[in-house]
Amino acid sequence: MNNTILRYVGLTDPNFKFIVNSDGEYNRYEHRGRDHHKALITHATLESYIMRCPDCGFLEHVTKYGYTDDIEIYLPTTNGYDNRLIVKKQRFHCDNCNTKFNAKSHDLLDNSKFSRPLVNQIIAMSQDDISQKSIARALRVSTSSVHRVINSDQTYYYDFQRQLPSVLCFDEVRTSAHNMSFVYADGEAHQLIEILPDRLSKNIKEHFLGYSLQNR
Repeated sequence: MNNTILRYVGLTDPNFKFIVNSDGEYNRYEHRGRDHHKALITHATLESYIMRCPDCGFLEHVTKYGYTDDIEIYLPTTNGYDNRLIVKKQRFHCDNCNTKFNAKSHDLLDNSKFSRPLVNQIIAMSQDDISQKSIARALRVSTSSVHRVINSDQTYYYDFQRQLPSVLCFDEVRTSAHNMSFVYADGEAHQLIEILPDRLSKNIKEHFLGYSLQNR
């Protein structure tokens, strides 16, 4: 049953132990957000039995120290429903250096309410021709959160190995309330090539110098 729930909510860590209520159900509908929308809530504990102290590295001095308060984690959406996990993390205490720390999972991110499967879902959707606002609406999260996920630890590389077309079209577009960006496209195939974050001549020249002299 535990493994079945893991697969259903998109998690992989077997250290999650799901809590089934007296009716034999492991999730229920609750309301969330300003619009009071329906959310599918699942309760679980995150346990780990072999934890080294992150400060001193000792294992034999680590003892269990209860659980954290409820932490609400955003999961990938299910059938269009906002899907969330309320988890209590196992706490530990190191008798050697008096450090207290919590159980961790590769499915969760440090200092974030987004699960890793949800982050992967956002990144996968962003690779299609979908606006950040549409992604946020579909996944029941804020647009600013989607923007933060897409731009966090993501390095974008320009492809200077592609052959520039014979006909190159330039323009400038407004990409935010006060910023203008530079865009260029293949004038014959009508395909967008790149969008630069600003329209300063200096930065545009530096960008095109990334292409080889022969290509240019």
